[in-house]
Amino acid sequence: MTRRLLLLALAAALCVGMTGCKEAESAAESAPVSAATAVPVVQTESVPFVLPCVPSADFSPLTGENTINLALGGLMYEGLFTLTPAFAAELALCREYSVSEDGLIWHFLLKSTTFSDGTALTAADVVSSLNTARQSARYAARLSGVKEVAAAADGGVDVTLSSPNGGLPQLLDIPIIRESGDPALPLGTGAYVMRTAGEERKLIRREGREGLSEILLYAVEGDSVLLSAVEGGEVSLVQTDPAATGALRFSGKLDSCDFSTSVMLYVGFQTQKGLCKDAELRAALQRGCDRDSIASALLSRHAQPAALPAAPASDLYDSTLSQSLAYAPSDVAEALDALGWVMGDDGVRIKGKQKLTLTLLVSSENSTRVSVAERLASDFQSMGVAVTVQQAEWDEFLTLVKKGSFDLYLAETQMTADFDPGALVLSGGALNYGGYADAEVKALTDALRTAQGAARPAAAQVLYARLAENPPGVVLCFRNWSLLTQRGQVTRLTPSQGNYFYHFSDWVIQTEKEIVEDG
Repeated sequence: MTRRLLLLALAAALCVGMTGCKEAESAAESAPVSAATAVPVVQTESVPFVLPCVPSADFSPLTGENTINLALGGLMYEGLFTLTPAFAAELALCREYSVSEDGLIWHFLLKSTTFSDGTALTAADVVSSLNTARQSARYAARLSGVKEVAAAADGGVDVTLSSPNGGLPQLLDIPIIRESGDPALPLGTGAYVMRTAGEERKLIRREGREGLSEILLYAVEGDSVLLSAVEGGEVSLVQTDPAATGALRFSGKLDSCDFSTSVMLYVGFQTQKGLCKDAELRAALQRGCDRDSIASALLSRHAQPAALPAAPASDLYDSTLSQSLAYAPSDVAEALDALGWVMGDDGVRIKGKQKLTLTLLVSSENSTRVSVAERLASDFQSMGVAVTVQQAEWDEFLTLVKKGSFDLYLAETQMTADFDPGALVLSGGALNYGGYADAEVKALTDALRTAQGAARPAAAQVLYARLAENPPGVVLCFRNWSLLTQRGQVTRLTPSQGNYFYHFSDWVIQTEKEIVEDG
């Protein structure tokens, strides 16, 4: 082969090789790319359960006054009984009890248990705690009927009353303590004990008890710190009273769990003078209050409508009787017609020369109660009853109420868990500002106090029926309080008024959360 032919052959071969390379590259570009698929990485992160506390305040459940610290008491302390969400008395440190035939002496046998330092619970601890409570601002009123507390020969405790009270166990959810070196933090028999290391505080679960192993405590000195801690997620749970004067307004991603209280919103009548001296007029007016709207619209559903002086959750409440007192404007109009109150040309009822005009006194400090008063006035106006709302600052309101300077007044009170109405309906009762007196009501109140166990609802029903005939006032609703928790962290809560952490070991608390990251 000549040199020229050889060069031509090499050139042709090179061209063929280059063409093959381009075709291979083209094929490679057109083929799908087999890249590794990104897989998310899922990791778990610990989420502690954190409660607020105020380190500068007293933690004693008997003499302390700070509501945030007192809320922790349900985890560290126990009473002879604990209140269920339905206001029933459930055995706690008391294992069984008996009552004398006259209903005056109650004998309580104690459960075998220890305080957080390992020392045994004794009758002396119970006697000391209850006597301290009798002198305290927090518990003195509910124990005013207790004449004596003493240790019994069999190791139990005797409580002697000045008059019978079949609802005594419902009053004895009072924490039992043993004094320690720190009077602001006495020992308790509860599932948790507080431990401090420098500035850090924790509740540590006691050996043999159930529930979370530890609960962190977050220091909140001041409302602004508490608000920030809850809204920022540093605190897991906080208790709030949504309708209270000056209540904090929490925001953020929070779950809310309402629970019943014995806080009753009601209207009181002046029964000694003025138009409301007429029991039949009072009985007619009690059906002119739209309780459902008040509870749902004005109290944002943080209340339960009620027509009787017992919370609807209580076994004393008579739903049938309550329904007979429900809002019924047409029935009010018919009753007023029957009483001789005819509609006047100006839309206000008259009887002879007397107009049906009333004054409703309310404290101006609480905007919710002012709204309720204005709603009541509007509703009554549509029935021909002219109601003027008189607002007064708190001190003036108290002065006017105590003087009896009203036709109607709007107020609230926290009743004891036995729902004894004596303060409201008996002569000389601390809340009987309208001068109400009824010998039959007095006898029926005594009968309720004497009744025990299953006999109490029946005794209450008879009393409430008489109060409906001759009402000292109009019950509107019982307010709810709320537990606010971080979104999705806590479920199956069962708070009660006496213990926000009622059956805490049954709560479902998320202590971990998943964090998803790109692979």
